[in-house]
Amino acid sequence: MSDHVATDRSTPRFRLAPRLGAFALLVTIASAGGGCDGDAADQDPIATFIAALPDDDTLALDVPGEDGLAILGLPLDIIEAPLLDKPSELRVLTGTVRHYLRKLIANAADGLDHMTAGRPTLRTADGAVWRVGFPEQDLERALVMKREDGHFAFTVWVRARGRADGPGPWHFLLYGRVTPTGEGDVRGAMWLDLDNDRFPRSQGKVSVLWSVIGDERAIDVTVFDGTPDEGEVGRLTRNYSYRDGPGGGRIAFDAGEIDVHLAADHPRPERVRVFTRWNAAHAVRSDYSATGPEVHGDGYRVLIGSECWQLPDALVSYETRIAIPIASQARVTLFERGDIATCAFGVEEPPIVAAPGLAPSEPLRPDELE
Repeated sequence: MSDHVATDRSTPRFRLAPRLGAFALLVTIASAGGGCDGDAADQDPIATFIAALPDDDTLALDVPGEDGLAILGLPLDIIEAPLLDKPSELRVLTGTVRHYLRKLIANAADGLDHMTAGRPTLRTADGAVWRVGFPEQDLERALVMKREDGHFAFTVWVRARGRADGPGPWHFLLYGRVTPTGEGDVRGAMWLDLDNDRFPRSQGKVSVLWSVIGDERAIDVTVFDGTPDEGEVGRLTRNYSYRDGPGGGRIAFDAGEIDVHLAADHPRPERVRVFTRWNAAHAVRSDYSATGPEVHGDGYRVLIGSECWQLPDALVSYETRIAIPIASQARVTLFERGDIATCAFGVEEPPIVAAPGLAPSEPLRPDELE
């Protein structure tokens, strides 16, 4: 896939406050379904493990039309104004979120290919340890892998090397689990402690679940207790869901608190969730739902806005905004512009964003690093 995100750490990105919980959910999802093909167990376990590790292409979030898109700071106002034949506001919002997520995911896979390029420093029947120095950061990393009935669990640790009294203590960096099969499919889970990575502005916890089954990919990213770098106060925990395949794809996310400008005299932010989907021809529809005091004050339970556009120009060909009153299921169309026949999807689909669950817990340091 194309459009790899550069690892320029000067771009504003989520700053995450550290908090730990349980990691059972990641292990359960990564191990669920399918199991491992018997042939994989007969192969060299180290080669099988390395082949199953994710790379930038595996974890790429590719949204049509986002190449070269100007990335804005978050949050982005969704303004009630005619957008027909203008670039989509929701396209920019989706592209901005995708940009941040890909930078976070790039941290998770950072350095794994470099660490496994050479021979392990320690090898057993069901495991291996790689230890690699990073002289420019005066750090040493260790990757510890163990095979568990065809599944591969691995941890990455980091320590300072240049201390006068010898190397510093090992600090946890990453936990992962991959489940390959003989058909080339793989499921995996990783969570990364950004506090200990080699980029000094990184802080916090990020979990990534993924699967590649045939031509279908699924990637779920959870950011725990996140706060953007721009000095915004308050912690936030959000889940992002991405799917793609030959027939198209989708990305759903919680955009946070955004002012949807329903009432100019008392604008207050609403909780906005976004669902952007596209077909194989790269025709795109993006829907958002807004809930909160301003929407409620106007007598509505939820406000739903939609925009449709087609590449390459990405100009909005249809837009609408509807509301669901508090006391009724009947829909109220607030406005509708353009031709709905131009939409790849004829009806809106209010986004459903999964609850994030508990933050992951740090594993014990393996015996191989004692």
